This record gives sequence, C-alpha cells and structure tokens, in this order.
Amino acid sequence: GVGEARKLGMDAAVASQKAELLEHLILASLDADTVVEADYFPAILNAFGQEPRPEALSIPFRHLPGETPDEERAIRQYEGYLERYVAKLREAGSPYAFQTVGSAFAVRFDAYIRAGGMRIRKGGEDFYFLQAVAKNGVVAVGDKVLVHPSARPSARVPFGTGPAVRKLMAGEKLSEISDEAFGALGQLLSLAQDPELLNDTELFLAQMDSCCSDFLRSEGFSDVWPKVLANTPKRTDARIAAFHRWFDGLRTLRCLHTFDRKAASGSEN
Repeated sequence: GVGEARKLGMDAAVASQKAELLEHLILASLDADTVVEADYFPAILNAFGQEPRPEALSIPFRHLPGETPDEERAIRQYEGYLERYVAKLREAGSPYAFQTVGSAFAVRFDAYIRAGGMRIRKGGEDFYFLQAVAKNGVVAVGDKVLVHPSARPSARVPFGTGPAVRKLMAGEKLSEISDEAFGALGQLLSLAQDPELLNDTELFLAQMDSCCSDFLRSEGFSDVWPKVLANTPKRTDARIAAFHRWFDGLRTLRCLHTFDRKAASGSEN
C-alpha cells in the first residue's frame, strides 16, 4: 500500500543521516507522478524557519490538467470539495484545518518520530499521520502553490483523489457536509475554549447541539474526560490542548457526518 511505500522511504531517509544532523532533517513527501515548482525546496526551508516553529507543513497544491475535459472538470470539482472542507474547519476554529494530501507535505524528523512514523495503510496514511503530528505541535499551511499532483482517475487506493475523480467522471456526487453541521461544530469548539465548562463534563455537553452531545457520549466522552482531566495540568491551555488531542481530526469528521445523518433522518420523519 501507499502508506508502506512512504514509510519505507522516510525511514530510510532517517536511517541514512548521521546522528548529529538528524535535528536539522526535514522529510518531504511526494508521489512519483507529481510535479513541483522550481522553488519547492527553498520555500519549504523558509516555512520551517518561521515562528511559531512548525512541526510539519501542509503544502498548497493544484492538480495537473486533466487529460480530457471530463477529467479536468472532475479534478477541479474535487479540489473545490477539499478546499471547502478545510475552509469550513478553519471557520469553525478547528486545529485540524489543513489539507492532508500525501504528495504535498513535509515534516521535521523529531515530529516524525514523536508521531510514531508514517502509517502503513492502503489509503489515508497522510490523514492519520498529520493528525498525529498536530496533536503534538503546529502543522503550518504554506502560502503559495508548490505542488502539482496528477489528476488521474485510479483504483490504486480505496479512497482519495483517484477514486473521487472516477466517481465524478461517472456523474456521481461527492458527499458534501452541510453548513449547519459546521455551525454546530463551531459551537462545540467555542464551548471547548471555556475552562469552566471543560471542568464540568455534563454542563459542557448540555450547552451544545444535541447531535454533537449525543456523538460525544457515544464516543465515551463522559467516562474518558474526567480521567483526562485528572492527568492534565490545571492550566487552561493544557486542558484545551487535551480536548483537541481527544477530539481529533477523525472524530471531527465523524461528528460532522453524524450530525448530517441525524438531520436527514429527522427531516424524513
């Protein structure tokens, strides 16, 4: 799978370095059919020199032109789909508001190790890996397009660009998350900035949309959170960070989908 290929390459890069150079090592991830801008490497180095010190960099991208008008239409639709999701996450206040495309990111050596290395998966390895990095530091977002991945439709991975392009070219639609779901997420994340609410599990849950509170309960939040608090410094920033480590990028996505499923079910009834 693609995750294993990335892991083999990144682990080999780490193993090839002298110990005294590892702290300066930055691992950049690409696909074999990806084209980059001439200033790709200087721009990455410059981004990692900024403050606050980023652990990883999500690099802006624009796919190469499609080989046919239908393929071109499909890839631009898919790009718009990805951009909307991240923009809505950012608007809601999520710390996971960055693209997770395997051919468009770079990471520091020490952050790579702390995150447990690249995931071995047939797809989604980039999402799970960058989510783990974000739990320990900042994933910065670059300010210019540097990467041009292939627009090709494929069945090489179970989900992601290739399958999405195939689906769109077949006339199917991608499952968009509603503005109402993002609004409920924004409310939840705003409540999570209040240290008093974070200290009172049931009061916290009672303040948010019932779809979100039901989701958190189903994830075991009521049982888990008091234990997290007991092992977290009483500083406000530490407790907010602990919440975001628990309510991570995957739980965020699942919460959004749960909201829309319940909303659809309610409208049908």
